Formats: sequence, C-alpha cells, structure tokens
Amino acid sequence: MLASPWVAAAEADARLLFARQLDAACEVGVFDGNGDVRSVEFETQACPAALLVDADREAAFALIDEDVVAFELDGEFSASFAAPAPNLDLAAYLDRELEKPHPSVIEELSSLEMRVRAAGRVADGSLALHAALDLPFGGSLDYLFVHADGRWSIVDSSGCGNWELDCGFRQLQGTSSDIWSWAEEKLVWHPAIARNPYLQSDAGDFPGRLERRFDIDGTRVVMDVSTFESAHYDTVYTGALVLRWGDGRELVICDEQCHATIGGRWVLAQRFWGGTLELFDMVTGESALGVLGQAVWVDRPRVDYREAREELVSAYRSGDYAVMVEASVKALRARLEYPGGLFNLALAHAVNDEPQRALDTLNRLLELGADYGVADMDEFADVRRLDGWPDYAAGVDALNEPVGDAKTVLQLDDGRFVPEGIAVDPSGAIYLGSIRKGQLTRTLGETEVLSDRQGHWSVFGIRIANDRSLWFASAAVPQFDDAGEDAGKTGLFRFDPKLDRITEAAVLPQYEGEQVLGDLVLAYNNYIYTTDSLTGGVYRYGIGSGEYAEIVARGRLASPQGLALSENQQVLYVADYVGGLYRIPLGEGRLQKIVNRSGRTDYGIDGLYRYEDELIAIQNGVRPHRVVAFRLGPDGLTITGARTIASNLPEFDEPTLGAVRGDHLYFVANSHWNRFDRENRLPDGLSGPIVLAISLGHD
Repeated sequence: MLASPWVAAAEADARLLFARQLDAACEVGVFDGNGDVRSVEFETQACPAALLVDADREAAFALIDEDVVAFELDGEFSASFAAPAPNLDLAAYLDRELEKPHPSVIEELSSLEMRVRAAGRVADGSLALHAALDLPFGGSLDYLFVHADGRWSIVDSSGCGNWELDCGFRQLQGTSSDIWSWAEEKLVWHPAIARNPYLQSDAGDFPGRLERRFDIDGTRVVMDVSTFESAHYDTVYTGALVLRWGDGRELVICDEQCHATIGGRWVLAQRFWGGTLELFDMVTGESALGVLGQAVWVDRPRVDYREAREELVSAYRSGDYAVMVEASVKALRARLEYPGGLFNLALAHAVNDEPQRALDTLNRLLELGADYGVADMDEFADVRRLDGWPDYAAGVDALNEPVGDAKTVLQLDDGRFVPEGIAVDPSGAIYLGSIRKGQLTRTLGETEVLSDRQGHWSVFGIRIANDRSLWFASAAVPQFDDAGEDAGKTGLFRFDPKLDRITEAAVLPQYEGEQVLGDLVLAYNNYIYTTDSLTGGVYRYGIGSGEYAEIVARGRLASPQGLALSENQQVLYVADYVGGLYRIPLGEGRLQKIVNRSGRTDYGIDGLYRYEDELIAIQNGVRPHRVVAFRLGPDGLTITGARTIASNLPEFDEPTLGAVRGDHLYFVANSHWNRFDRENRLPDGLSGPIVLAISLGHD
C-alpha cells in the first residue's frame, strides 16, 4: 500500500445540492460544509431524476412532476415555478438532425429517453434547457430549448454533444448530477470543490490499493481505497472504500465498486450496485443526510480576485481581521490554491488570533512548495510558539536547500543588460535578448550585438526557425530605456543572419493601451503562437499572411506567459502566471484547464517548454525559484507528477526563459527583473547575464 503524509482537510468551499424521498414528499435542499441544511419539500412520489446548476452557481433547477422548478442557492433556498416541463418526446425532433430517417430508426430512437443535461438563463433572462439523447450507434442528438412567451422553442440543435465551448451555448455551463462513469481525473472532484489531494498514488498512477491520511481539526482518519481499471472503458473506478480511526473504529463505506468525492471533511459515495448515494462525515463516520436520490457538489459563485484582494487589504489596514479572513477565503475561490492567496489567508488567521489555522495554511503552502519567509514576520510570532512550528520550520529549510547540478555556460559583464529571452543553435551559439537595452546578442566565444533597437524595443522570447533566422517578441515596456512615443507597443520581429538585419516587423494592432508579447513558439505550418501577458490574449500570427488572429480572447487569461506545442503540434500548452497551466486543441480552439494532480503548484510559471512527456516550467512567481518538470498524463489534460530539476541555486536572481537543446535546458538564471525600483531604475553592482545548462534526463 502507498501511504501519504497527514493532510489537513481544508474547509470545503462548496455546497451539496441534494434530493431525497421522504414518504409522500420529495425534499430538495442544500447542505453546507458546516452541516446546515436549507430545503424545500414537495408533495410528490417522484423526486427529480436530475438536479441542475446554472453556470453562475447562483440557481438550481429540477424537473418535478410536470414543472421546471427553480431554486435560489443563496439566502433561504427558496423555490419558484419556472416553466412547465417541455415535451421531451424525441420523435418530434428527430427530423431536425436526421434527414428523412427510416421508420425503423425513428422507432428505435423513440424508445429511448431524452434527458436534460444542463439548465440556466440565457442573456435575456429566459429559462433554457440542454436536452440530449445518447445514440446507440455513437454520438448524441442535442437540443437547446428556450422558454419565452409562455412556450418552449428549440433555438439550436447539434450532434456535437459539448455545449460549453464548441456549440456556442456558453450560457449553459452548469453541472449535472450524472456521476455513473467518471474519467480518471474525476475520481475525486476537481479542486474547485474538493481542496484535498486526489485519491491517487504519489507516482501519479492508480495502484490496486492506496491510502490517504487526513487530519481534520485534530482527528486523524485514514482512507483506505482500492482502485481498478474498467475492462470496457478508459476509466478508473473506486472499489472498496474504508475509513479507519486511531481509536480502532472502522467504517466500510463501499465494499465493492463505488464512486467517491471529497468536500472538506465530507465524503459523498455512490455505490455502483444498487445506486445508493450517501454523504459521510470523516470525523464521526455518521451519515449526514441518509440515502439520497440525487446529489451534486456546487462550488460558490465566481468572484473577482482583485476585488476580493482589495477588500482584504482594506480590512487589514482598518484592523477588521475577521473580515480579512472572509475576504481571503473569497479570493481563493477565484484563484484556487494560489500561493499568494494562501499566504494572505495565513496572515489573516495570524492577526485574527487564530495561530493554529495560520499554521495549517502555511503547511498547505509548504506542501505546494512555497515559502513566504514568515519566520521573520512579527505577525506570526504566536504561530512560532505552537508545538507544530519546529516541524514546519524544518520543512521550510528542506524546501530552500539548493537542488540541481547546473553548469554555467555563459557569463557576461554587463550588469544592466537585464536578460530575458534566450535561444541556442546547433553550433552552440547562445542568443540573448535585453530588456533594458533592447539588444539582441550572439555569443560563440566572442559576444556580438546583432541588433541594437532596429525598429524594436525590449527583447523577450526568442526562437530559431528552420532557416536559422531568429524570431523574437519585443515590447516597449517601462523598463526599456527610453521607449518614448512607442510606449505600449509590441510585436514579433525576424532577424536574418545572412542579411544581418531585421527583415520582418509584425507590430500587434493596438487593441489596448499597453500590450506585451512576452513569448512565442514556432509551428511547422508557418504559424507563430504568442502570448500577451498584459491583456491575457493568445494570438496566432501567419508568417505568409502577416496577420494576427486571436485564439484566446483578451481577458480570458490573467497573464499568459510561456507556451509549448505538443509533439504532433495539435495542442498548444499555455502557462497563466496566476492561473496555472492550460491547453488549447488547435483544431477546436477551446481553452481547457489542465488538472494538476502532482501536489506541486503550477502557478508563477514564466518559461514553458516540452521535453518528451513533460512540460518544463521555469517558476519565478513562487519562492524558492525553481525549474520543474510536470509530467503529463496520456490524455494531455492532467499533470500526474512533478520533479524538481533546479531550485534556489546561488546564481538565481529571478530566472526567466530558457531553451531545450537535446537533453539539456539552457536558461537565464539572473534576469534582475526584481531589482527595478518604482521608477524603473536599477541599482549599481548587479552581475552580468548568467546562462545555466542542466540535464533534463531522469536519474
């Protein structure tokens, strides 16, 4: 059995929407993580077959008897009639998707049941339902029903079966309670709902048996889980699930196949055979609500991180520390497991006279691999008096130990260069770009300046094309020496070494006042993909057409930085500095969040590169600064493990970008970005650019 360390089970930032039969009534309600229940009863013998939650997580819907009933999730959980249930007789809609279907096809499909997958309000406030039928011969028929002027109308239909991004029904991103078959990454719910680690081994695979250990307000409980792969589907199932306590108590939640999710101290388990659904308290082992008919976790409505942070800063300055705690929790709803947000929560607990909660939060930061130097902060004096402080301090010391056998391959003398972009050609020549001076240099023995502001500004990411030309991103940032009237401009530039000059200048249209194309990656098909770290946009630039196309709308990401292509160049991976890792299937254009099951934070990534089945990330947004290899699962949608390649080396002073050459990573070790003061001045005595090389091979 693979054991895990004791993990503090965080308070779940979620609610459980449930339905259960009570004699001649059906109860629909919300169960909060603190045990409170708000519910409404209906005189009916038929509880809803599905509970649906709208995209804003503010309302729920259920089909009860012949009505669609709406529930307000906040406040008193009131219920109201929304509309009569639509006619879901499939025969009336078949001809919308199947041209002149054969009568036998109609007969076969008509015997199947169309079910509602999502519900919500469209832009004008009308109720909308997404209903679908999974076809026996593959695929599905999907319909968007909208209720307006007292009647239901089908406003769209398709066979794609994915309404979140592909089919344009962006209003219907709700959650269904269909949990009969979950893919591997859904074995335990997404961190948006459960902040506890996924039920998986530390190696990222699923052994036949594993255990997870939770410390819940001093109560220690071991969850013993068996798992197995489906013989028919690409799915991993939970088998037996047992809770064991230190006093010898034991609770068998499932003795054979079941599905389980965790929300804080609560385990929601659905037994496959018989289908019973039940919620258990990991502290007491008791069933909280009895047998349920339907249940679905509902995370809180989305909040704006900046607004929540402003609220917590204001509360801190005014001394209202209880409000600061609430605002810190709210901020973490917007950026789940964000190290900066967790530190703010730890600080809020510390100043609110809750030292143990502060230490628990610091330990969560330590698990993620982040240290904020609280040993020297007066606000954490009471925390340092706790019995658990020495163990935490020892963990911080271990975290800050230098890691990695890196070799210095280049060191220049100019301390005011401020290096950012780097490229390495087959001859071993190293190209560097300067933020301060706007220079592009080449070093092979001697260093030469290839371009000194030839129509461009600060030099960011650099890539070498197949014809040996250099493409680089450039922007007139405040740290650039004398941007003048060009301030805020950015673009992509091509340097031709044969002609010894810039031959292409593709300035990005001025969509916003300030834009920064900070990195780029070259594709085989004459496209360049690039990120704007200020506006959040991701663009595709056509080398032949000279035009930019937006593939991720500005504002969708907070601050996209590094990017890398999959081996077949069908998927683009993007690092959002304060949002983690994403992927974009280029044939579809959808933005997908990568589920991180490695236990290491994926925030604060600057440079991003692919090496075999790993994403190599240079993290300067968390301390200690490090280079980490995140291992991708076979589906490319999950991170199954991580290994630290380099961390806290003496040469480090905010490492930035790199270049993979063979089995080595060459990267800028000391950009000095953190040395600029508020007037964008640099101190004297800075070291010149240092480039390190380190092996990416596995030991």
